[in-house]
Amino acid sequence: LDFAGEVPTGLATSISDDGAVIVGTIVTSQGLQLFSWQAGVMSAIAFPPGSIIAAARSVSADGAVIVGHIRFSADHTEAFRWESGVYQQLGDLPGGTLHSEARDVSADGSVIVGIASGSNGFAPFIWDAEQGMRNLDDIMRSRLKLDLTGWVLTEAVGVSGDGRTIAGTGNNPAGKQEAWIRSEERRVGKEC
Repeated sequence: LDFAGEVPTGLATSISDDGAVIVGTIVTSQGLQLFSWQAGVMSAIAFPPGSIIAAARSVSADGAVIVGHIRFSADHTEAFRWESGVYQQLGDLPGGTLHSEARDVSADGSVIVGIASGSNGFAPFIWDAEQGMRNLDDIMRSRLKLDLTGWVLTEAVGVSGDGRTIAGTGNNPAGKQEAWIRSEERRVGKEC
């Protein structure tokens, strides 16, 4: 990239499994810019139309899918999924105030986790193409029937390569910040 003689400040945020792709954000006198680095070549990733800031947070194992967030205004920040030059905006939870941020992506780019506003404030989310963005706290309490009495889950920060294990942060029943993990049980043998 040509920075017209200036030395930008850069922040690498994620790397592909084989180390061949690095993504992040650079700050220049012209503002923020997303980048990917492959085989010693840094490439700018253009922001989507109407946006003012974007930040890359994670990249899939093969380096093809980048996730993060885009800011359109002071009141509108949205999680995104980028692949092959196309941004997909992920939206918000029901009742949200137009604020979501993707934190991590599974190895194949199909499962994304992060934080989003909803009807009860900020909550961790999980996203996939079939079901869209869902409140992970609601899923754990309602569908999985986990006893989370006294817990306030605030965000999901990581997802395993297979998309089945998610880690995040929240406040425990004593009101102290604490890490949490949710793992799907794996079925062994044939399914009927």
